[in-house]
Amino acid sequence: MLTTKLKKLSGLMLLGASLTLTGCDLFDNDSDDSPSGTLATFSGNALKGVLANADVNLYHYTDITNAVLSTTTDENGDYELSGLLDDAGVYLISVTANDNTTMLCDVENCGTADAPIAFGETVPSASLAGVELSNVTYVDDAEEAVTVNAQVNAVTSIATELYVSNLETTNPDLGAITADDFTASQTAVTKTVAAIFGVEVTAHTNVFTLELPNLNDPEETAAADASESGFAIINAAVTTSTSDNIAESIATIVETAVVLTETDSSDPAYQEAASAWEDVQADVMAEAVVVSQNPEITLSEEAAEAVTEIEDAANEGVDLEEIEDAVEDAEDTVGNPTGGESGGA
Repeated sequence: MLTTKLKKLSGLMLLGASLTLTGCDLFDNDSDDSPSGTLATFSGNALKGVLANADVNLYHYTDITNAVLSTTTDENGDYELSGLLDDAGVYLISVTANDNTTMLCDVENCGTADAPIAFGETVPSASLAGVELSNVTYVDDAEEAVTVNAQVNAVTSIATELYVSNLETTNPDLGAITADDFTASQTAVTKTVAAIFGVEVTAHTNVFTLELPNLNDPEETAAADASESGFAIINAAVTTSTSDNIAESIATIVETAVVLTETDSSDPAYQEAASAWEDVQADVMAEAVVVSQNPEITLSEEAAEAVTEIEDAANEGVDLEEIEDAVEDAEDTVGNPTGGESGGA
């Protein structure tokens, strides 16, 4: 899906047949502080609905064409990757649907009007062709074993693309950033994600590390807080809100968001980009309202706040100036790592 500019920067396809994450031309920094064999374990799950038997690949930022570690998700969408890493720094986790992948439907209908797939039913692999989700994380240069927990979902995929867009715009030295720098970048990008959907987040909310509940699991939804519940509802709404094809729906949402955030308000193309995103946001949040009202989903008391914000966002749309401010703040944070001097933005 992504823009031509980012396609030229990457050979790695993300979020469907036309969605790519920035590649070798951007991630071309070398670090002189690479550890010699840090033992690391990455675990989490793949959640669109639950993606079972999907491919999971881990890439270091210097080479996102050759996976460092690989596995597949189990029947519950869980994964674990473990091994010795030669390099510290930013890592990309990619989850890709294959011919054996299935998904647990998390919206009213994951199929079409003629061939519906109801909430809680299994979405077959044929309906998941081209679906690929992503997240980014950071591994420190450490002598002791490192454990990283990272869920991969549609929201982290959108956030990952916006982070990559910020990197492409600002071109920081990724080999020099610290864990604090990376966390500061994640929270800054999170504010952009919230702004483009028209919802609020706290100063420390980080969508890259949030553990969204599986909407098909009443125990998980009943225990989720407001942020987890709200983004889980948006994560589900992405499924078919802009297209009956799941991969195309995700791709359209991400591409339109990236185009908006990369277009300056003084650019003659800005109005078209803004209008396109307003249409997409309206579709997504209208579907999010439907998801939040699904009687088969048991939401927590804390989720009521998130549902209200979703309803307001569906009714009121987005604040384009707020989005522009969030993008500028994210670019400033991502593009100016402290290298540990002051602990991030």
